[in-house]
Amino acid sequence: MMTRWMRSFILAMILVSFSSVSLADELTLQYFLTKAFSKEEDLSKIENTELLNHIEEVMGQARQINQRLIQEMFSGNTTLPFQEGQFWMSKFKEDEASIGTGFQQLKLMKERPLLFAPPALLYKSLRDLASNFNAYNNTSHFSSFVGDIGPELELWADPVFLRLFLLPLLSSKDKETEVKSSPKEKKPNPKK
Repeated sequence: MMTRWMRSFILAMILVSFSSVSLADELTLQYFLTKAFSKEEDLSKIENTELLNHIEEVMGQARQINQRLIQEMFSGNTTLPFQEGQFWMSKFKEDEASIGTGFQQLKLMKERPLLFAPPALLYKSLRDLASNFNAYNNTSHFSSFVGDIGPELELWADPVFLRLFLLPLLSSKDKETEVKSSPKEKKPNPKK
């Protein structure tokens, strides 16, 4: 009798773990894009966590590509005039700073989700990275390294992160401010 209950419990736990894994697999960029353009904009706690995890993943990919680009420049395989090489290296360094800032803000957002500054700084980092990676993609020397990461960063930044995370957070902050600043109505004293 006990073994039957134990088997049932173990089977239930396995099914629960598979359902949570399949839910995470379903929460892709396409899912978040659809959600961003639907009228329903509130994210559940699981969706919120997955959104941040996906952004962290794409930032990790951007970091790897950035390191490969820097390595390519230092290897001497890419022949560019000195000034153009200096220009691109400065962009790569900017990207390193944006990626570092992005990871730092993601960590702060996971620790303290109600702060407004970290999501705003993360959004700026994502936008800067998307802009630079799109520029690299338009340069024949770097396009083979970059791939589709520029447009992907842009999609995660603008429609997804902005609409599903940043704007609702700003809206909630506005509501809090309205509640705090609205004067309590006093009942007028009746005149005798």
